[in-house]
Amino acid sequence: MCWIGTMLLKLKVIGVLVVTVIAVVVSAILTVNNITLIPVRSDLNTLSKWILSFSYNPLHPLFTALTPAIVNAIVWDYRSIDTFFETSVLFAAVIGAIVIYYEYLYEKPPRGKGLSPIVKSVVKISMFIAVGLGLAIALKGHMTPAGGFQGGTVAAAIIYIMSMTYSLHWLYIRNIRQVSMLTFRTCGLISLVIVAILPILVGLLTGCNAYILQNQPKINAPIGYSYDVGDYRVSLTILMFNIFEFLIVLAAFTLLLMILSIASMEKRFPE
Repeated sequence: MCWIGTMLLKLKVIGVLVVTVIAVVVSAILTVNNITLIPVRSDLNTLSKWILSFSYNPLHPLFTALTPAIVNAIVWDYRSIDTFFETSVLFAAVIGAIVIYYEYLYEKPPRGKGLSPIVKSVVKISMFIAVGLGLAIALKGHMTPAGGFQGGTVAAAIIYIMSMTYSLHWLYIRNIRQVSMLTFRTCGLISLVIVAILPILVGLLTGCNAYILQNQPKINAPIGYSYDVGDYRVSLTILMFNIFEFLIVLAAFTLLLMILSIASMEKRFPE
């Protein structure tokens, strides 16, 4: 009976591999020959023409974002609203965790041995790669999809891996603690608020009209963060939002890791 089960498992694995190979081959053939299963229109509809015209049109600089990044051109002054809502969701989650597990906010995690030296060496090298990748995703968020939230998540993932490879105590003695992460996160939130309301403050001082969360200067509101580099306009506020969001997400997920892990260990291994 044992060999029958082994044979069935092998057949399942072989079947999955065969299906995967067929799917890859068919996809490659369709891609090389430019074959689509769904008909594609060759002409642009009215909405597409409008989007392309207002994304990069040097002939009408007041009515264009002057950027080849179409996604950012569409949501030029609305990207900050997206940042506001995703930050609010994470803020509520962190506050809820702190309220429920407040007793573990200042708790020191127990010592742990961690994994083998080989695994620790690999993770130590991967740490710089993960943090660098997270920063790259955050800093390029004003030109490509993704941004600070995704970059902070990538960087936080290596913190989770390090907690399993080394131990929470190893992170704690290196000042990666609950209170320090809470402070780090609070500073990031304050920075986001300052960036959001700074156009209004400048407008009050100069007597100009301005809007909260404004990035691009408008006809009736000349204040903004964006600046021109040659024929292109760079969105400075999105860059700053991505940087601060990166720090907020990294600190928030690390804080949740510390609090929830310590609480779990205290309940599983009570003194």
